[in-house]
Amino acid sequence: PFIVPAAQQKKIDRSQKALLNKIYHYYDNKKHSFEFLAAYVTEKIIALDGSNFRLGWITSKAADGGIDFVGKIGIGKNISSVDIIVLGQAKCIKTKSSVRPIDLARTVARLQRGWIGSFVTTGVFSDQAQKEVYNDKYPLMLINGSLVANIVASSMHLEKISNVENFLQQIDNIYSDKVMNRRAEEIIYI
Repeated sequence: PFIVPAAQQKKIDRSQKALLNKIYHYYDNKKHSFEFLAAYVTEKIIALDGSNFRLGWITSKAADGGIDFVGKIGIGKNISSVDIIVLGQAKCIKTKSSVRPIDLARTVARLQRGWIGSFVTTGVFSDQAQKEVYNDKYPLMLINGSLVANIVASSMHLEKISNVENFLQQIDNIYSDKVMNRRAEEIIYI
């Protein structure tokens, strides 16, 4: 299995570590807002493979049921097209903290046949959490803090924004418009 030890995930360069700490502290007292950044990062990572991710919405705090955002990946064109539902979970934790298997369980439990999940954190994934995802063949993307920092850094560069707080504020300005209460399968119709 392709397991990246948690200790290795924590070994990131100084500038990446500083950026990740700024991201964590920005969202520390408003963790729900991190959900839109998590969806944004998921979109960018999926796009790296040439796929097309479309965010549907961010779930409201009171009714998320273990899912923080819903989107879809479109594959094919016209009559040969199909949409794959993506359920996302965002976990803004201290950058050296580990996501455990129990943290992933709620997201995995919401996945239906043919759906995939994205679990985005500012921390790292424990070795055991990664092993369970691999051994149980869960269709779950694991996006750790290092990847979050990489995506934010490259997006800031592309958008010519040098201040991380300004970039995150720009992300947050979109956040409130995306919050809604809907059933995940409704994403297919939008």
